[in-house]
Amino acid sequence: CSPSVSARSSESSAILKYLADSVGSAAYPSSLRERARINAAMDWFNTGFLRDYGYKVVYSRMLPKYAMSDPAAQAELVARGTEAAGQRLTVLNDQMIGDNAFVCGPTISLADYFGLPIVTLGEVVDFDLSPWPNVERWVAAKIAGLSGSCADILAHRTALWTFVVTEGVEPTNNHAEREIRAFVLW
Repeated sequence: CSPSVSARSSESSAILKYLADSVGSAAYPSSLRERARINAAMDWFNTGFLRDYGYKVVYSRMLPKYAMSDPAAQAELVARGTEAAGQRLTVLNDQMIGDNAFVCGPTISLADYFGLPIVTLGEVVDFDLSPWPNVERWVAAKIAGLSGSCADILAHRTALWTFVVTEGVEPTNNHAEREIRAFVLW
């Protein structure tokens, strides 16, 4: 897994680049031309796409901080975000991925590691990616290639957000831990 979407995803992008550069990762080649393409794709995910898709379509439906207090205004925000995100997903589908296996060509790059978690945020609100088959193929292939903890987390990813979409569900397991504490200490 990668430190992708955080409160400040621009910092995550810089951290990923720094770490990949420190270890000489093939996901961030030393060629300036290849790096420029990867940087451009990461910036694309991190700016307009995250604004329209992440904040307007997903976060505004999951997190009260990003929601509009007026239901009509909220519906309008989501509708506009969905339309803009659709246009951006068309760019990702047709121009960035196209016939390639990955965002920047035939090999995986930091742009894939950075962009995939942003794109899969939509699963929390049942966003349908089927109109963008290349994006769906890219997501499925990338997820299928994961193993270990990342695969386990992704296998349960919808359950991880239950506290956000189901009122009354605690975001932690503190209650359950308190309930079994006596048995553990005994």
